[in-house]
Amino acid sequence: MNSKLRIALLLPLVGLLVTWSLFLTANYFELPTRDGYNDPGLRWEVYLYLAGIAVVALASSIAFSISDSLHVKQPEGITRSVYRFNGLAVVLSMVAGAIFAIGTFLSSFGMAFDRPGANKLLEVYLPIILVTVVVVYVLLQATVFRKSENEENAPADPRRRALGLAWSLPIIGTALALIIGLIAYGSSREIETWVWVVIQSLILASIILGTHFAVKARSAVRMAARERVVGAGALNLNFVLSILFSAVVGIMAFAYGSTAISKLGSFYYLDDREVYESKAIDAAWILQDFLPALILLLLAEAGIYLTITLRNRNEK
Repeated sequence: MNSKLRIALLLPLVGLLVTWSLFLTANYFELPTRDGYNDPGLRWEVYLYLAGIAVVALASSIAFSISDSLHVKQPEGITRSVYRFNGLAVVLSMVAGAIFAIGTFLSSFGMAFDRPGANKLLEVYLPIILVTVVVVYVLLQATVFRKSENEENAPADPRRRALGLAWSLPIIGTALALIIGLIAYGSSREIETWVWVVIQSLILASIILGTHFAVKARSAVRMAARERVVGAGALNLNFVLSILFSAVVGIMAFAYGSTAISKLGSFYYLDDREVYESKAIDAAWILQDFLPALILLLLAEAGIYLTITLRNRNEK
């Protein structure tokens, strides 16, 4: 495995580790707030979550770009495995971005924006807009502006613009619909039936337009029959199992990491009022709470790395 391919394999894994660190940092800064939605002050922690998603998404996008250019020259063996893994990482990072946008939208219903220091634009609207920009950028980089699609001195493909619109319009339309819903909710603390009609119509229109441009960009390509390889089924099964294992263990790493952070602070009552008390990091906390969560994440990443490299170890 050459250095470029190794970088393409490691970039999403390193990005995930940075994301985990940023998520735990955000959890730590949220500790002093008993009710994060109604406590005074601006919720800057949302940008740490956003930064975490952006890091893994951009790292996956760069890795996919590297493996894509290598896959054109050698579409087999470990190059293909890394290429497919990077594609999966791009998809999962976009899913994480969508979950963040929808979560931010839904959580805003329980926020009290009349509290001191609150700012709906910075706490809700801007994060949704920024994560939409990240998702659309990563999506277009992985589909429309792929290096494998760019040939020197080749005429511009008229389908490229249609393909870009087909991918991006549904995402942009949905993000716009979420913002319209938030604006309507903020004015009356409820969403009228006609506002829901507008929101759903906007989402449907974006999907229909996306489908329209997808049809314009579609082209029928006859694929050559692939030769059968002995043991390929078992290899694919173990690869799928390793991905599932890494996904489950990765979720556990985030959950146990969040639990570990929550033990660094607590509330107690003093004269009928709640007082927050932070706790110092000590060896017991590191060994019993933080280190196991970190090792779980490293196990998940090691599972992916070793499975991809070992399944191609006989490659010459």
